[in-house]
Amino acid sequence: MMDVFVIAKSEVGKVKEIVSKLKRINEVESLYIITGKFDILIKLNVETEKAIDVVIDKILSIEGIKETRTIFGKKII
Repeated sequence: MMDVFVIAKSEVGKVKEIVSKLKRINEVESLYIITGKFDILIKLNVETEKAIDVVIDKILSIEGIKETRTIFGKKII
């Protein structure tokens, strides 16, 4: 399994609505409200690269998300 994180920027006043919709995506393992340029950190639980594409498409279809970045990582500790 890969550690995949998505950071998302929301439209003003849409964070709670977006988080509510993200909670419905099975592959979303955890959600964090963050500070800085982006508003939400999303940790995904996916097995394959193809699955990542499917989940990212689901995330991008949520109204109010303005921008995202996807980060792949490997846990070392």
